Parts: sequence; C-alpha cells; structure tokens
Amino acid sequence: MMNPSLAAMSLASSPIGGKPYEITKIEYDCHILTVDAESGTSRVKVVFENPMGFRVLDEGDLLEFWPTCSADNGWLYEITQGGWLPLEATRGGFLLADRNDVREFFMAGENDCVSVLAVEPPAIKTDEL
Repeated sequence: MMNPSLAAMSLASSPIGGKPYEITKIEYDCHILTVDAESGTSRVKVVFENPMGFRVLDEGDLLEFWPTCSADNGWLYEITQGGWLPLEATRGGFLLADRNDVREFFMAGENDCVSVLAVEPPAIKTDEL
C-alpha cells in the first residue's frame, strides 16, 4: 500500500552494488541511539544523540514507505511529509505533536527498518569490512 502523501529526502546513497543494508544491531542508552548495518563489505554506524523516540519494524509492515524509500534511492532518509510522526500526532496523548522542531528519520534495511524522531540528524560513520 503506497502512501501518496509520503515525501522523503535521501541523506545517504545505497552501498556500491545496490545491495540493501541489513540492520545488525540497535543499542539505546537513554541518551544515544546507535544503529549498525552491513552490506557486503560495507559497514555503517548511525548515531542519534538524544532521540525522542524510535521504532523497529519489518519492512513488510512499512509498505507505505516504498518505493520512495527503496534501496534504489538510498538507505537513510529524512521524512518530510507523511510517515510515523504525523501518524503518532493523531493520538491525543502524543506531546511531541506540539513541537515544531521534531524531525523524522528512516533507515531502510533489508529486513528491518528503523524510524527515529529527533531534533538533529544523525552522525554517520562508514568503513569496509
């Protein structure tokens, strides 16, 4: 099911060879969210400082993000319209809906995908295995 109101800006291109990243580890310590992913011989670490929320879902449960957020277009996106943030804002108890500085970021993995609500974009470190 495609979401025609979804708009996203790619922040990082797909690894060489076009194989999607596989999310291999997610670590959260109340101040830092770190997501590790691998694709062939390429490895990436994405670090969010002070995230306001995150979710991890199988890509099959996020079909509304495709084809906009497919591996052909990249693997890390800022969702600029549609997405998880406005969905959460429909709930009466969602206090972040009153803030205008919250941004949504989306990491498309081969199996799992991560959505993050944060004020600042993440730091990205890539290297070869």
